[in-house]
Amino acid sequence: MLYVNPLEQKPYSRLDSGIQSLTNEPQAFEEFERLFLYQLLQEMRKGVPSDGLFGHSPQQKLFEEMLDDHYAGEMMKSGQLGIARMMEEQESQRLDMLRSRPVAPVDKLPLMSHAPQVLHDSQANTKMEKLKPVGDI
Repeated sequence: MLYVNPLEQKPYSRLDSGIQSLTNEPQAFEEFERLFLYQLLQEMRKGVPSDGLFGHSPQQKLFEEMLDDHYAGEMMKSGQLGIARMMEEQESQRLDMLRSRPVAPVDKLPLMSHAPQVLHDSQANTKMEKLKPVGDI
């Protein structure tokens, strides 16, 4: 039961997509935690016998789903599980690491990563001298 209203979202623009995604990340992490908790409660509810005094009607099933959704939202707001907080910390660490990594100049980048290494004549001779035959072939 995600609560992202598409009418409140700004139209997509390639220019501000990086800024927009950074501002929406905490909300996405919270929604993920809420969804996780909702599914956890649904799976826990499956373990409870449903043949009670009133049986298990579709109306009761709908009520229990709404109740589980409300409980998941309250548990997420309390922050006791902390999945959203941990994901946010990991994402900020990853972004800090990416920002601190030096960028290689374009002229230093290899053209092809799978290209064979070309040896000069002097390098080829020294490499060939180091190779010794193992035995008769």
